[in-house]
Amino acid sequence: MRKRRVPHGQSDGVFRLAGAISQGLPIDASVAGERLTIPADIVEEKEIVFRAARWDLQEFGIECGDLLVVEQRPDGQAATAELVVAMIGDRVFVGHWWGKHGKRAVMGDSHSVVAEEHGLHIVGAITSIVRMSGGTSSPRP
Repeated sequence: MRKRRVPHGQSDGVFRLAGAISQGLPIDASVAGERLTIPADIVEEKEIVFRAARWDLQEFGIECGDLLVVEQRPDGQAATAELVVAMIGDRVFVGHWWGKHGKRAVMGDSHSVVAEEHGLHIVGAITSIVRMSGGTSSPRP
């Protein structure tokens, strides 16, 4: 995940929320399309933004309400240890990608398995975590 700092006087951009995510649950599409105002250089072309819906992602430094900027990976590829959003069916999982010896899994920070099943595929890699506070935003490493 790239570290990004917001320079003083940074211009804001308006982006649309792709949905809200919680570990092991379907994406909450009821918030999809909600307009977000965050620094324009945080979201690049072809990236999507999700909101963390619950506190179940804290082991990755993600708090409820944080925005996750995700670089889509249509080819389903990620580097081992990269922080990703992955899915099995309609259930979503956040964790570190592990792909070796023909196995594919999403792992927790404590090296515990978050998800490992046939059909696990990568949606994308998390490039920034944006914590909204007091009407402003700041990227989190």
